[in-house]
Amino acid sequence: IDTDPTAGTRIDRESNVALSRSLGPQPTPFEQALAGLPEDEARLLLENAGVSVGESTFQFSDDSRGTVLAANATRPDGTATDLSGGGGTVYEGDSASLVVSVGSVPDVEGMTVDEATSTLSDVDLVVADTVKDYNNNVKAGIVMGILPRSGGGAWVPGDELALHVSLGPAPIEVPSVADRTVREAVEILENAGFEPTTNVPAIVWDLFAVTSTSPAAGTFHLPGTEVVIRALG
Repeated sequence: IDTDPTAGTRIDRESNVALSRSLGPQPTPFEQALAGLPEDEARLLLENAGVSVGESTFQFSDDSRGTVLAANATRPDGTATDLSGGGGTVYEGDSASLVVSVGSVPDVEGMTVDEATSTLSDVDLVVADTVKDYNNNVKAGIVMGILPRSGGGAWVPGDELALHVSLGPAPIEVPSVADRTVREAVEILENAGFEPTTNVPAIVWDLFAVTSTSPAAGTFHLPGTEVVIRALG
């Protein structure tokens, strides 16, 4: 990269000329893992080694906001070095990229759809769909969670997602109790999850046979629905 005497200097034939040869870009070993460091600290370490650090990319994780999740350095020839876990070497003139945490996805379980949508919007996640299922333990309209990300991987700001929403308890079929005694019908309907009622006095339940119910047998209704028993004795 240089000579002594310098180029253009007139010297005697067969004089000695000292050559300065480049050893290439200055290497800097990275023993410390960059993953887990605050973003500003990781950037400073790389920049002090002569590495150009581009715009960070962001994703949701259990790590606190601003924590480096992954770091890679790239040589001008395209060779990449993973600096996340330490033990790599960078060279002056390399470029680097950082993946940084924006914190965890908010827990929206137990919220209404509107509440969950607003909460997720605050962290730049878009509710694009809802998938609804019956659930005997969760009221209708309550969010049960977020469906897995399409294609897998971590959620990133700007992603669209789907909420898993409860329809409440599933409707159940009214069993047939025709020709049963009122006492038997009451027991069958209670075991099925309904609330049986009748105008027949309890003292004669064993003497009266069921003629019909309202709602009728074979129809589907929510658990706890009142079923009126009609009977003759």
